Amino acid sequence: MIFTYYPNKESYQPSYFLIWELPQLLTSGTTRESFEGFKSGRITKEQLPIIIASGQVEPGRKTNDNVRYHSGVIMLDLDRKDNPDIENKIRYINNDRFTYLSFSSPNHGYKVCIYTSIEDVKEHDQYYGEISDYYSKTYNIKCDKRCSNIARFCFLPFDDKYYHNPLSSKYSLKIGTSAQLSLKTNSEERDMFYAEGRDNNTYTNSHPLFTDNSNPEKRDSLPIPSSSTIKRDTNTLPLSDFSISSLIKKGTYADLIFNSTRYKNIMCAIVPIFQEDNSRNHLDYSTRIDEAYFNEDKQTYFVAGGLPVCQIRLGRTFKIKTGNRNKTLGCLSMKLISNNPFASCERILQEILSINEKYSEEPLSVKECNDIVRYNYYSFLRGKLDFSKVLRQNKNGISNQYVFFSRKYKGDSQKEKHKIACNEYKAEKKTIKKEMIYNAIQHLKTGSKIIIPKIAEFLGVSEKMIDRNLTPELKELYKSYNRLLRKNKKT
Repeated sequence: MIFTYYPNKESYQPSYFLIWELPQLLTSGTTRESFEGFKSGRITKEQLPIIIASGQVEPGRKTNDNVRYHSGVIMLDLDRKDNPDIENKIRYINNDRFTYLSFSSPNHGYKVCIYTSIEDVKEHDQYYGEISDYYSKTYNIKCDKRCSNIARFCFLPFDDKYYHNPLSSKYSLKIGTSAQLSLKTNSEERDMFYAEGRDNNTYTNSHPLFTDNSNPEKRDSLPIPSSSTIKRDTNTLPLSDFSISSLIKKGTYADLIFNSTRYKNIMCAIVPIFQEDNSRNHLDYSTRIDEAYFNEDKQTYFVAGGLPVCQIRLGRTFKIKTGNRNKTLGCLSMKLISNNPFASCERILQEILSINEKYSEEPLSVKECNDIVRYNYYSFLRGKLDFSKVLRQNKNGISNQYVFFSRKYKGDSQKEKHKIACNEYKAEKKTIKKEMIYNAIQHLKTGSKIIIPKIAEFLGVSEKMIDRNLTPELKELYKSYNRLLRKNKKT
């Protein structure tokens, strides 16, 4: 997902950005300044910033051999001299389900980005050939073959009218115009559902959420109904990548998920987000924390202050009643997204379809499940999905979990596991209370005698709590201070 950026053509020292940050570069102040300088003649074209959209290039020469990783993006170059009517055709190209991003080029042509399933740089040529052939035949255009080179750079213009479709389908080889989701099922209905879109080159953007994708402000201002009142749209598309950092900056519900408590290093966690990894069979039904908190010696971790968690319990007696199907499946999809924020929309949908078939008294159609999941997932990407509604609750409000187990933990029964968690909780709480008392004693060293009632008053707790947690070391700490005071008074 990483592409390469250079401040100009002569630079050999690259910077790296995530692919969903490209629209921000197109409208940045630096890009605007350099592009205005180019248009006024103050700087040459070679002094414009450049990008290599298809991969991460090591410092040095801009060659194929120096491309370390593929970004998954294929960029087509549509020159105006080869396509004099490109202005008329670009709107149809933008409406193609595979078009992830398009923007103008300094020579008044267009660049079109398609997100693909490429995993190895060796696959680039095959993907480029098939994609360029598809767009050429579908829209009667000519793609510049010189740009098939994986290390081919393009000059970056300032374009605040770029087209960006975060709902674009990921292109896979040999699927033609299909938006196939690769969901493994034996259900005839699912097969029919996915076959319906195979001859369509466009999608129906009748739902207000999917209108005017080029204007994020307008799109984000739209109201968000609850999952139980979703307006059905039977032709929505798989969601592509989105910036976690932008979610966090918004200070929205996303900070319930993407925080330093759940993830030890959140900036390292954003790279693999929203990959279409349908091969991963397991989804977490309960909130977990980063495995970086654990090691071979310690399989449990205590979270000071606790962490609000979502839990999914599907017991033998669990049934989804006919009148509550939308609400229940909507709630379950929210919990799955909360517990598995790096899972793709397709993987979440696969799980909901399975739950729907297994537990619903009268299962919803695949189209209805599809709408519920994709609506919630898209709301999640926009930072508008309220996870507080599905957090574990008790009569006093949100109930936090304090002790977490590693995914690698293999051991005892659930009863024994609960016992271990309780003992860990008690031990950690006792340690915290000792630290509180220690800090209180240090603060109370102000020239007057330290006694237990003073410590209790300072902490706002009972004297019994102090007595229960006052170790011989702590007792000696304040008594030695009192002795020092008496000695100083005598002298």
